[in-house]
Amino acid sequence: MTTAAPTPTEAVGSSSILDNPELAESTLIALLCNKTDPLLNYGGETPKHLVTYARRWLKLVGDEFRDEVIEGLQRKQRGLECTINHLGPVEDAPNKHWLNVKIKEQPKQEDEEASPDPTAMHMLWLSPDNNNIIWYISMCEQQRGAPDRYRAIALDAEKLRNGRLVAQPVEMPRGKIRYVELASATTALQRVHALCHIGQLHPDIAAALTTKSDEEFKERESPWQPLDESTMEPAVKNEIRRLNPGQRAALVGLDSAVTVVQGPPGTGKSSFITAACMTRVPAGLRILACTATNKGMEAATRTRIPTLALDPTLTLSLDPTLTLSLDPTLTLSLDPQPSP
Repeated sequence: MTTAAPTPTEAVGSSSILDNPELAESTLIALLCNKTDPLLNYGGETPKHLVTYARRWLKLVGDEFRDEVIEGLQRKQRGLECTINHLGPVEDAPNKHWLNVKIKEQPKQEDEEASPDPTAMHMLWLSPDNNNIIWYISMCEQQRGAPDRYRAIALDAEKLRNGRLVAQPVEMPRGKIRYVELASATTALQRVHALCHIGQLHPDIAAALTTKSDEEFKERESPWQPLDESTMEPAVKNEIRRLNPGQRAALVGLDSAVTVVQGPPGTGKSSFITAACMTRVPAGLRILACTATNKGMEAATRTRIPTLALDPTLTLSLDPTLTLSLDPTLTLSLDPQPSP
């Protein structure tokens, strides 16, 4: 007899879905089966309107991830390669397996900070030679004196390819087989985790996300100052005029407490942030900016106007020579080998 896998909101002891292999496996299957509603149930501590909002986005996350997997199954495989050896079933865990995984090839990445060393974790792998089985790896178990072993579930690629059905393969592969990256489940699982914990959002942010009409915000004062080019210094005005139509529309559209601006790499998100800080943030306020990479922070704080350069009041850098910039005149350098 088996027990039902916990939902993301029930797994209180786990800081993330990615840290709980059983939960990651059941969530992945829910995404592929288009059964995302049970991931977040009504009747708990999360308000009903937030559950409704999150369920709509959970379905979109599932649709996007499932389409990515199906599209990958229908094209020639390319990307990260590995060799997988099936070791056997996981004890007391039906349909779970232990694998040895050896990464064969590491693709070159333009941004090394945003792309850590390759890992098999939370990846879906398909063999170009025997493409009937997909492995999804949910956990790595380090073993002293022996190669690490990975926990995984197996999916029938042919059934998923033809009918979008999620099923276990009839037979397990034997020996070492070459596999190629099919898709990464990391981002999808992180999104599910965030949506299933939507009840922990600050009430103002939750209200901004779920408001259906502008009428509900008519009594809320905008935190942004108006965009008034007549009061700008010439250098700032010239900088703003460099913005493309999309950046300009986003800058003008800043109005509510929470604004989401998204775009592919190279579309000018960092330049937009700089422009917003120079023109829409009321004077005297402090700004907290967070980026995924050092390059992103440098781009956000760089400006072609020397007299208006944005000096972060506190910059935490992942660079080996970590620098804490407390003000323009005081810099603490935590270089591993500081000069005397």
